[in-house]
Formats: sequence, structure tokens, C-alpha cells
Amino acid sequence: FVFNGIGSHLVEKLPKQEKDGSYYVVKLNFMDQLEVRPGFAKYGADAYFSSYGEIVKIVRQGQTYTPSLAWSNPDKWEYLKMTFRGSLITKITAIDHLMGLHMTVGNYFTTASREQLAPDHPLRRLLKPFTFRAVAINRAASRSLMWSKAYMHRALALTEAGLTQMWQYAADSFKFEPFPETVARQRVDTFPLPFHEDGSSYWTIVRGFVGDYVNLYYTSDTDVTSDASVVAFYAFLDSKMPGQLHPLSRETLKDTLAQAIFWVTAMHNHMGNIAEYVSDPAFTPGAWVEGELASRPGSAVRQAVIMALTGLTQPSVLEDFSHIMLDAKAKNVARAFTSAVQDFAAVVEERNWGREQPFTTFDTKLMDISVGI
Repeated sequence: FVFNGIGSHLVEKLPKQEKDGSYYVVKLNFMDQLEVRPGFAKYGADAYFSSYGEIVKIVRQGQTYTPSLAWSNPDKWEYLKMTFRGSLITKITAIDHLMGLHMTVGNYFTTASREQLAPDHPLRRLLKPFTFRAVAINRAASRSLMWSKAYMHRALALTEAGLTQMWQYAADSFKFEPFPETVARQRVDTFPLPFHEDGSSYWTIVRGFVGDYVNLYYTSDTDVTSDASVVAFYAFLDSKMPGQLHPLSRETLKDTLAQAIFWVTAMHNHMGNIAEYVSDPAFTPGAWVEGELASRPGSAVRQAVIMALTGLTQPSVLEDFSHIMLDAKAKNVARAFTSAVQDFAAVVEERNWGREQPFTTFDTKLMDISVGI
């Protein structure tokens, strides 16, 4: 669930190994501050793991619990694990996926490309496939999921104030960085993490594609910074994501565009394909009553309906989009990318044969080309 599943992008190495063997951590206790409706349990739990990825302890509401609790009070230990899983899936769904991926990356890159770049600008053509239907789905999500008393509010335990707190935290904590910087920040160094192994390979494909494409139209930093449309495009993004972008150059432009494509394809697959987790109301509930080992029927059904509404088929990253490009050279670069991601599906499949469980975040057969749903 953590090292081989949806929680892998949240793992971080501790500054130093603790005496009890804690080496890695996933921190979710910040969610304890979110106000919940009467009768519901508070979110939040920090999970600590050994250098081998084994659970060492769970810290919740100022109390520390270890796996030995499973012998003396097995229901309590199961409840604590469920609390961690439920908090994690809520954090990923609402904060990382809806606010971070859809409303920040998908929204701002789509808006920037349409408002700052002419229809025949090469960067607008590059981004066009990867912003497909982003406006439609984000408008629908804002009305049906984000508002007070909308579907997500009803599926979670939060009060209106808690919902506002969550959106504010999402905006304040958002981090947009090239994938290699994410790998370096997490510092997982005692065993291979599928998220890093497959992600680094996929990043290389995307960054190579963007680099080859940008090189067709810009041969130097001066070419980039003298293009008023590119400067306006980058300034718009910088204003919406303050402190996230490096100063504009040809290489930082490539990194920024590549990371946007990485997010709306791979990270959307990573954060969005969670039906197998939430289908069991005892595994990753979105709301639960203190001490109970599963969500109640109303919360579980509302959570399931959200999954059903956001599971419609969309254009695949494997599809040919070269017809959108401006010239023959650009079309060839696009076709090379399509060929590379098609081939990469077999690489992921082969790697998964040797893993504890299949890791499908970067399985391009399952990947949409945009945040269209």
C-alpha cells in the first residue's frame, strides 16, 4: 500500500534512524487539525517504517502504537491501520489529485496555453493533447465535488470549515518539481522503490520528447526569453504557482513542460486509479466513526459513486496525436514519443513479474493522455 502502491509518492526518509528502527515515514497527522462533523473520527496518523519497509509504529493524536498491540488488542491495531489508510486515501484524493493535479497543474497549464499562446504557437500545439477536456472536467469537478455540500463534502467527514481548511492546506503545501527532484527529496536508499524505478524511466521518455520538440524551435536561452508569448506563458504559471518554477531558460522550460505532462499522464494514473482500494469500506474509508472498523453505508456508497463518475474512458497516451503538430519534424518527434510509451508498457510488465505486487502507475496501457476525467 505504501512502498508498492498509492502511498509511494508520500514516503520520506527520516533525518536520522530512530532507536526503535524507524527509518521512513508517511506523515498525515496534519489532518488532525481538520474539523469534522459530530460523531465522525478525526483524520490523521503518521506511519513509521524500518529500512526494510516494515511497519514500526503508528502515531495518532499524540499516542504511539506498535505492532505488538495486535496481540493484546487486535481490533485497536486494525483500527489504527485503517485510520492511516483512510487518511492517506483522503489526502491523495482531495489534496493531491483534485486540488494539486486538476485545479492547479491541469487548470493553470490549460489556461496559460490558451490565454498566452496563439493557436499556432509551437508550445500550444505541444500542450494541446495533454490538456484535452481539462476545462470541462475541472468545471464539473468544481461544481460537483469542491463546493460546500457537494459530493466530496458529503462523502468525507469534514465540516464546511474543515473543507475550507483542507483546500487552504492543499494550496499552501503544493509542490511542483521535476521528478528527479522528487526522487532526491524522498531519499529512499535501502531498497528499490517501483515509483522511482518506473517513474525515472518514464520521466526520461517524457523529458526527451519535450527536449527534442523544444529544440526544433529554440536553439538557445535567448531564443526562449525573446519570445514574448513564452515569457507571458511562463510568467502566468509563476504567478499561479509562486516559488515553484526556476528562472526561465531553455532547460527550465523543458523541465516545466515535461513535469506538467508527467503529472497529467502518469501522476493522474497514480492518484486516480483507486477503485481497488476504496471498494472495500474497511480498507480505505473516506469517513468513519471512532472505533469502528469500516465506514458506514452512506459514506461508502458516496465514495463509490465518485469513483464511478470519474472512471469513464478517455483518450490514451498510446494514441497518435501527431496530426496536431505544425510541421513534419514536429510530427516525427510526436510519433517517436508515442512509439516510446507503447514500448514502455512491456518494460513495466516485465519488471512487475519480479515485484511483490504489480505496480501500475507507469503502465502506459492504463494511462490517459490528460486529466479529462
